[in-house]
This record gives sequence, structure tokens and C-alpha cells, in this order.
Amino acid sequence: MWKPEESILADLRGLLAAACRATDSASQHAVTQALSSFNALPDANKYLCTVLLLPQPHQTDVDRQGRGMAGLIVKNNIRRHFDPDLVPLFREAFLTALLQSADDVFLSGTIGTVMTTIVAEGGLEQWPDLLNVLCRALVASASEGSPNVAIMRALERVVEDNAGRLLGDPEQPIDGLLDLCIALLENPPAAASALRTVTLLLPHSHPAVPTRLGQFMAALSRTAQSR
Repeated sequence: MWKPEESILADLRGLLAAACRATDSASQHAVTQALSSFNALPDANKYLCTVLLLPQPHQTDVDRQGRGMAGLIVKNNIRRHFDPDLVPLFREAFLTALLQSADDVFLSGTIGTVMTTIVAEGGLEQWPDLLNVLCRALVASASEGSPNVAIMRALERVVEDNAGRLLGDPEQPIDGLLDLCIALLENPPAAASALRTVTLLLPHSHPAVPTRLGQFMAALSRTAQSR
């Protein structure tokens, strides 16, 4: 099992902090060059994911910004060259970090984007149970009083990129996903993503879709009346 070297991890956190604090062009250029050199390391994506997903104790605003920057860098790296080691190493850490950052739109959005980019670039086979995992996590967060909007947005993106493949796989929880999204149409924070997720599935011929059209229209009607 891969483990980060603490000295390299500290160096990366220092570079990201310097990037967040850089205000003049000379400093920005120097730190950009340093980050570019770091990015050439064979395990750069693993260190970037470690920074993104594992916050330090007593996180400062600069630490938070650095985590977001690490996420943006690794997202771009994945788009250029897919790294198949990330899901096996960080599967649980991604979900934990997404849940823990629920109140931080910037961080939770960045984490969700990295997760969906992995699936978009590497294929659904890289993370075949992602939809199931996200659905369970969303149900858990909703049962505590407020659905995690970052998880709902991640679900929306997974469906957007893989609707046909998801609907063609009998192992995917399409029935549960539709029921969940229809229920969330009446929850303002998650409603927009839930609505878009349902509309992405509607054009496809899946047995779960026509059996829920009545529920879908009724939920839309109630939502319209409540405004």
C-alpha cells in the first residue's frame, strides 16, 4: 500500500500555501515553476489527492485554499493522463472528504469534480459502484436533516457523463436513484440537480422511468404550487 513521505507532503503543502499567498508576478511565476516541477514526480497525483482529501488539524483558510488548488491540479492531470491507481488508494477518502466538506461549496465541489472526472476519463469500470455509493451517502445525509448538495451534484455529473451505460447495467440502482431524486425535488438546496438528473434519464428506455412519471409530475406540481 502506497504511503506518502511526510517531507514531500510538507513541501507540497508549502508550495500550495505560497501559491495562495503570492501577490506579485515574480512570486507567482516562481511558485508556478516549482509546482510544475513537483507535478512531474511519478506520484504527484497521489500527493495532490492526499492534500485534497486529508485536511490538517486546525485548518487555516490558506490550507483550505491549498486543498482546493491541489484538487484543480489533479483534475487537470487526470484529463491529460488518467491515473488508474487513484480509486483503489483513495476510494474511502474521497467519500469521507466529500461528506466532511458539505458546508464548504468550494471544497465539496472540487472533491466531487475530481471524483466525476475520474469516471469521465477512466470509464465507469474504474469505479463501478460509485453511483451506489453516492446514493447511499445522499440518503444518509438527508436522514440527518439536510441532503448533501455536493453529493447530489456529483450524482448529476455521473449520470450526465454515463447515462446510457448506467441504464444498460442491471447492477446500477436506477430505481433508487429516481425515487431519491423525485423526493428531493421538494428540497430547495438539492432540487435543481435532482431535476436535471431525472431529465437526463427520461429520454432513455429503462423500465424504471415510465413507472415513475406520475410521481415525477406530481412532485413538480407540488413544487410549483409552493413557490
